Amino acid sequence: MPASVKFRGTRSMRKLFIKKCKGQGDLIASFFVILALTLFVFFFINTIGDVNTRLRLDQIGRTYILRMETSGGLTATEMEAIKQECLTIQAVKDATNGKTDNIKVTFNGDNVSRGYGSPITLEIVCPAYITSYTEGENIVGSIRRNKLINYTIRKQSTAKY
Repeated sequence: MPASVKFRGTRSMRKLFIKKCKGQGDLIASFFVILALTLFVFFFINTIGDVNTRLRLDQIGRTYILRMETSGGLTATEMEAIKQECLTIQAVKDATNGKTDNIKVTFNGDNVSRGYGSPITLEIVCPAYITSYTEGENIVGSIRRNKLINYTIRKQSTAKY
């Protein structure tokens, strides 16, 4: 063996072992970051479901207040159609067991049509389940879609027919 070549077997093994240890630390840190991101996405998706329920109910109210602007009120058929549209939302369907009995729709306070230029109102009271965070045995076990609330949608405008 030439004199210029030195054997460093022991040092090379030591360096390799130290590098492996650093890699394991990075792996553990990456695992915790991925776990934290997964939990964040899980909570975010549950929250978005509740917001989506509210937005869909609000859109139903907006659609029918625009109809009321051209007629001054609602017919019994339109009031039943509002209830049926509310049932297309899963959180509402679960809360009402698929029945429209618990969904209340009133317009103008007394369900009487108004004339041109009169203020008109539409109120929809609709029970729905939202996500509830309770203390539990573990994180996943404490998140349930089990809190029953009444969403109230109120829309106001002026009759324009």
